[in-house]
Amino acid sequence: MKRIKIRIITFLVFHVITNCPFINAQCITNNETGFCSGGNGELTNGCTINSGNYYWYSGTGTVNNILINSGTLVVCGNLTIDQSLNWNGNFTIIVKPNASLTFTQSCVNIGYTSTIVNYGSLVFLHDLSMQGTPVQIFIKEDAAMSVKGCLTLNGTSQISNSGALSVQDLRIQTTVAPAICMLTNSNLTLKNLINNTQYSVSAPDGISCITYSGNAYLNNSFSNTSNLILCAQTGATTSGTGNFGSLTILSPCTSCGVALPIEIIYFNATAKDNHRVMLEWATASEKNNDYFTVERSLDGVNWEEAVKAPGAGNSTSILYYSAYDNNPYLEHSYYRLKQTDFDGTFEYFKTISVDFNETEFNNTTIYPNPTDNEFILTGSALEIKKISLFNSLGQDITSKTKIKRHSDSEAVINLSEVSPGLYYVKTATSSNIVYKQ
Repeated sequence: MKRIKIRIITFLVFHVITNCPFINAQCITNNETGFCSGGNGELTNGCTINSGNYYWYSGTGTVNNILINSGTLVVCGNLTIDQSLNWNGNFTIIVKPNASLTFTQSCVNIGYTSTIVNYGSLVFLHDLSMQGTPVQIFIKEDAAMSVKGCLTLNGTSQISNSGALSVQDLRIQTTVAPAICMLTNSNLTLKNLINNTQYSVSAPDGISCITYSGNAYLNNSFSNTSNLILCAQTGATTSGTGNFGSLTILSPCTSCGVALPIEIIYFNATAKDNHRVMLEWATASEKNNDYFTVERSLDGVNWEEAVKAPGAGNSTSILYYSAYDNNPYLEHSYYRLKQTDFDGTFEYFKTISVDFNETEFNNTTIYPNPTDNEFILTGSALEIKKISLFNSLGQDITSKTKIKRHSDSEAVINLSEVSPGLYYVKTATSSNIVYKQ
């Protein structure tokens, strides 16, 4: 299945900053684009950017001794701003698609009302502290932002993430919530988390994913949206007096990429009473999904349909499915999940297995034995669910017999159409000999 992305091309907005607060936990928006020409020219070493200034950069290289008082910088190439950066005023930075901006400073402190709109790649090689009123960062679809050290959000700072955000350590202590808004199919990867803000992260529109591998120190509830999936990798821990809230937790978890058209969260099979298997699965998102099929196999090679369930078509919410297989194999069954699109395209997901304890089966009895014409077979319902007869040469002669069931645990087998002799009666786990006189 191919995922078709439709990119909305925004109109040019020059020198306009949209500072919208979170309303009903919706993400802030800013679609500034800018261009790399005109204004005060291309950024060079020693530039001082003041109020009303407009600089741009279109090459590949490093500049230093930059003093930011106010104004705008648009990056269309691959720019590295070296250690000597002084951020002293309100500022707007726009990183264009396929462009990159890297800060090498040991700690970038943004203490003024500033905006960064990233359509490409934004990298902080060390720490980033957002403490202005507010500092707003927008990570657009297909864009990435990386903080190699600690990312700290203070005051009314906010991040709107439509792409991929990666940080080593994340500290949230803002006075607004959510401080990080995750749009559909966005990702946040981190090692350690300190959360001091109630409901600091939200996913209001669709499924998004956070993956963490270290410790989450929670002083308040982290999120109030189940659309947010938390992937806790092996060894990840939690501490503090708070909790993760109502997000969906996968643990242990290796990854939860949410951009797939059909994203399976889990697929389980569980043996139940009366020799049934309960099948359960959940999806984080669905696209053009017509139906699911659960297939069953005795050997993991040959498969047959066990259960069929309709899909949701298109969905960005977590959906839960369950069904019963009432006819599993008696001892061991394999199951695999198949998903089919409206156009007939399909794919398979993981294969799992389920075992029934052999103690479920009881010994069978046959009487009378020898018999002149017919005999009675008794045993557990599971044991005599399937009855077969073979002659002394190993040939299956079940079709020549007449089997009449009196109950689930008792059957009468008529041998009037077979010759006198020795015969084998095979059930689920046993084989018995019966003699016809």
